[in-house]
Amino acid sequence: MTGPIHTDEKRGSGSTHLKSDILYRLLVDTMNDALVVADADSVITYANQRFCEILGYTMGEVLGSNLRKFIDEDNWLTVEEETKRRRKGESSAYEIEWIHWTGERVPTIVSASPLMDDKGTFVGSFAVVTDITEIRKTATELRQSREMLRLVIDSIPESVFWKDQTLTYVGCNTNFAMLACVGKPEDIVGRRDSDLGWPDNQREQFTEADRSVMKCDEPTYRIAQTLLTPDDRELTVEISRVPLHDAKGNVIGILGTIHDITQRRAKEEEVRRSEQKYRALAEHSMQGISILTSRGFGYVNRAFAQIVDRSVDQLLSMTIDEAWSLVHPDDRPMMRERIDARVARRPLSPSYQYRLLRPDGEVRWVESFATPIEYGGEIAVQTVLVDITDRRQVEREVRAANERASLYLDLMSHDIRNQMQVILSSAALLREAEDDEMRASFYEIISSSVQRCSRMIEEVRSTERLAMAPLGERSLHRSLKLCVDALSSRSHSAVFQTNLQTDEALILADDFLELMLTNILMNAVEHNPKETKHVWVSLVEHGDSYVVTVSDDGPGIPDANKAGLFDQARRFGGLGLHQATQIVEKYGGTLEVYDRVPGDYRQGAEFRITIPRHHRPA
Repeated sequence: MTGPIHTDEKRGSGSTHLKSDILYRLLVDTMNDALVVADADSVITYANQRFCEILGYTMGEVLGSNLRKFIDEDNWLTVEEETKRRRKGESSAYEIEWIHWTGERVPTIVSASPLMDDKGTFVGSFAVVTDITEIRKTATELRQSREMLRLVIDSIPESVFWKDQTLTYVGCNTNFAMLACVGKPEDIVGRRDSDLGWPDNQREQFTEADRSVMKCDEPTYRIAQTLLTPDDRELTVEISRVPLHDAKGNVIGILGTIHDITQRRAKEEEVRRSEQKYRALAEHSMQGISILTSRGFGYVNRAFAQIVDRSVDQLLSMTIDEAWSLVHPDDRPMMRERIDARVARRPLSPSYQYRLLRPDGEVRWVESFATPIEYGGEIAVQTVLVDITDRRQVEREVRAANERASLYLDLMSHDIRNQMQVILSSAALLREAEDDEMRASFYEIISSSVQRCSRMIEEVRSTERLAMAPLGERSLHRSLKLCVDALSSRSHSAVFQTNLQTDEALILADDFLELMLTNILMNAVEHNPKETKHVWVSLVEHGDSYVVTVSDDGPGIPDANKAGLFDQARRFGGLGLHQATQIVEKYGGTLEVYDRVPGDYRQGAEFRITIPRHHRPA
């Protein structure tokens, strides 16, 4: 409505007037906007249904009411100012908020025109009221969305820019504005790279790259290059460019991001130089060095590869399970516990010893020093290994030599001395004996003592070369069967029952294997006073070892004597058991004693020999 509406305009014929009135009311009642008419005192004289819906009142509650009923004080001041304009015959549009019957505010745009009589006197106002609640809501959401987008763009570490098809900047985030030295993001709108302070070659690179992306309609990602800024900084950056499209798929611009990787590259270079120094030291180290991750070896040096007799490439290609197969099965539980403790940074002794396996089954003893480190973004374990196989062998030989020396001294000072005493006493009595029968008796005692001394010396001398004898592949099954068969044929009072569950039972042993087995078998027979002696012999595979058990039904060994049975100083077990212990230890095994019937030593003893299994080369 652009002007005042006069109330005395002629309306034509009656039928025409009726039709027009019907059409008018139909239009008014079905229009989307509200229509309201108020007199000069702001009393509502007419309203359509849409006006009632906007305010939430019925038609009866609206008609005859003053407009002020539906407007608060602040908005009424606006209405009063606008009414003054109506009185002057002016039309206008303005925004006010109405009060819904629920108390909520309804924002609207009011397009008002004055009503004049035939004398030009103001008699009221005619207004179209448009509910802009949804428009306000949409505008608010749009503003909030833009604010959130701006916040997100300004919060990301990258510098972000976007241009139109002419390579004119349409916007950027704060980081790019700082990078381009333009102040605020809005200051870059409408400018081009030629308007900024980029060096010439930098500007040309930008323009060429932008055009190429838009022409090919293909994005480029993380292109590393050197960037010279307007404030003379030289940065290493990664630039990504993505073409922008309209609804029809046409290229209308470009979106770009610049990620400053200057510090990252500097750190990477520092790490690279540090790693080069570490590798140089590690590769020339005489000690084995490895880094074990959750997936396998992250690094091994040549010394480590030599210890396990594999190439560096073989080790680096191993899975974590294959890496664990290098460790002797008996040592794996302890190793896992220690590695878990290292990763959890629990206190542990700085070093420990365990065994590694070569492809041919050879065992190498190592002393390990492990430290948790970060490697490749995860927690790993760095290990420094010292091969102590030869040292342990030397220590074992020295210990064996000391034990033999002590044994010789013990034999000389105890066993042989006792026999010599018997010989001297018998010789003195022999001299004084008067009849031949007495002399023959003393002579027999002397001869028996001499033979016993000779036998003890021979038994000790038989193991003199034990430390020097080389180890080789031997069949424990075959040797055990030969020893049992030999004793069965000689000891008619002994009944041997065998249960050999393995076919070969390959181990690393020497020529003293049969002596060790015979000593244990003989011990079961000689110390059994029964007329018929029962001996049970078994051979089973247990993990990565073989176990031989020799049980008897003799008098058994009390618990108090078990602890000192293999003690050389006490020698409760005799010379044979001492020799057997030495031999088993050389093979890397153990010799232990138990009750044949657990908890009742009187039912006989059980000797248990455990020897590591030998793995043939693949």
